[in-house]
Amino acid sequence: MFPALAGFPQGILVEFGVPTAFQVYLVITIFGVVGVAMICIMENRFHLLFANQSWWNRARIPYLVINYLYALTFCLYPVLHPPEQKYAIEVVRRRLPEIPSIFFENPVYVLALELRVVAASVLIFSIICINQSFIFVYLLISKFEECSQNMTLSVRTIRLQKRFMKAISIQAFVPLLLLIFPMFYYGPATLFNYYNQKFNNICFITISLHGLVSTIVMLFIHVPYRNFCYRTSRKYFRFCLKKQIVVGVAMICIMENRFHLLFANQSWWNRARIPYLVINYLYAITFCLYPVLHPPEQKYAIEVVRRRNSIRVSSFSLSLIAQTPNFAMTNVNIPYIPTPGFVIQCYHILSCFEVPIHLFGAYVIIFVTPGSMKSVKWSLLNVHFWSAFLDWSFSILTVPYMLLPTMAGTSMGFLTFIGVPIRFHAYIVVCVFATAGTSIVAIAENRLYTLFLRSHWWRKARLPFLVLHYLLPPLCFVFMFLNVPNQQTALENLKKKIRIDPLIFEYDVFVLAEDFLVMMTCCVFFATIYISEIMIMVCLLIINLEKETRNARLSKRTMKLQSNLLRAVMIQVLTPYIFVVLPLFYIGPSIILGYYNQSLNNISIMIISIHGSASTIVMLMIHKPYRTFCQNVFCLKHKSVFDNSGRNSVNPVVARDFELDNIFAADPRGKVAYLS
Repeated sequence: MFPALAGFPQGILVEFGVPTAFQVYLVITIFGVVGVAMICIMENRFHLLFANQSWWNRARIPYLVINYLYALTFCLYPVLHPPEQKYAIEVVRRRLPEIPSIFFENPVYVLALELRVVAASVLIFSIICINQSFIFVYLLISKFEECSQNMTLSVRTIRLQKRFMKAISIQAFVPLLLLIFPMFYYGPATLFNYYNQKFNNICFITISLHGLVSTIVMLFIHVPYRNFCYRTSRKYFRFCLKKQIVVGVAMICIMENRFHLLFANQSWWNRARIPYLVINYLYAITFCLYPVLHPPEQKYAIEVVRRRNSIRVSSFSLSLIAQTPNFAMTNVNIPYIPTPGFVIQCYHILSCFEVPIHLFGAYVIIFVTPGSMKSVKWSLLNVHFWSAFLDWSFSILTVPYMLLPTMAGTSMGFLTFIGVPIRFHAYIVVCVFATAGTSIVAIAENRLYTLFLRSHWWRKARLPFLVLHYLLPPLCFVFMFLNVPNQQTALENLKKKIRIDPLIFEYDVFVLAEDFLVMMTCCVFFATIYISEIMIMVCLLIINLEKETRNARLSKRTMKLQSNLLRAVMIQVLTPYIFVVLPLFYIGPSIILGYYNQSLNNISIMIISIHGSASTIVMLMIHKPYRTFCQNVFCLKHKSVFDNSGRNSVNPVVARDFELDNIFAADPRGKVAYLS
């Protein structure tokens, strides 16, 4: 029942009559022991490699025993000194009156009325564990460097040990993300005394996945384990395919099995068929989840069906799974495009395409990017992440239904489903939009820094510059969302301002502001800053390229190749913004003239939500390594540009102007690392 330190267990220990206080102690202690286990991994590597003959050989056993004893005792004080339970439960009820009274019919246990004691114990233990882990990592790295300089270990041995150390670190620390993410809710919930049982449940379930994720990471990060899992899973899936478990997909499997055995046993399909069939089985299980989990608001949907068919239907006889235009057989009284049902279905369809496109794009950047593109790889991934997140914030998280030309609307996405207030939906979308712009500034700055500013004072200033840019959107927009108008008065003014279908107000309509002045000021401010910075950095890149060429420190060929690279990157990040600019030709006049058209509102917002998918597709087409990989994956054979005599059969002017085959130069002074 967070933010109160209260709750009740429902597991097998309750059936055995184990006291709740002991169950709390058990859970907290296990967390501590897991933390000490991570320290033991780091200490084990340090001891075996460098401290086997030192004094540490005698001190390590007492050191580890003390750590485990501390993990068993750090939470004893709050567990052994709980408050008087009847009084504590009454205090919790007064502090959080929104907790349903039915919860208190269970044996609720309150660990503490003040968070300070428990938080102090956990914080001190966490700091001690983190510091010890970092100390061992630092000692390992410094010892590796010392051995490299003194040649006491071969280069190959050091490289293998570093790889193993990296794998161990990833295995130990990646699952900790599942413990860190819930803190982004627990922190604000504690500060603002915010109670949301849906978030509480989701956060605790996320934390409980730590062990599962740790095991999966271990199986994939170590090559022997990964190879064993691959062989075992292959045998398992072959067994499943022979048995034809899922009836619908089984028909496809039968046809595929005959094709594979007769004609494709030695082709590339031999490797691709297992993922193909697994995807089909997963799709068969999940293809209908979205409409089942996102039915329309029932009162509104029933009224729409009545109006479309001009008949009276008893409300208790209708249970609408989804609202589709096929309901209207005759006497259609209202169009379908302005309705929330149209918005939900369109975003559902868009998400089916967007999710695989974005995941494929991320896979290509992470695993297909050649080593010569290392300097730009993470910048590309950063742009891709925020573009994908922007798409998903529209099509999955919020599913917005905007009532332009007013600053009002409602949300029908996943965040609504889990009970997040609508004002936070708008805040998330606006911040993600601005941060996507920041990622474009970051990629332009990356090219400028990599090529010309590595020895410049900018090397020290760039990190504060980028941190400030990423902090600016959430800090700038938060004031606007903290000063929203009184919703009841704002909704009355909204009804007077434009004619809106009264059934829309069956949803939770939220009015962000009664005029566009503040919002427009923030948007213009951000757009001006970002566009100015991008133009300045592009101009500096061009000027420096020409300067290096004139000084004979950069060849004309290298300059031309770097110019092609710059042009390709700018096309990748700026072309998708056409999908943001086009709707403004309707939204701008609509705001100025006060024109309301819900059909155009829905279409305009959907066009904006395609931005991320367009960005991913342009990225895969504009860069030669990505384009070649996609051609190989999807078997898109392209015509060779050479004839039988070996001469170029393509007009060189056309090839120069339209074929953006990028050059990634690790050294701007002529050492070309990658040529496509």
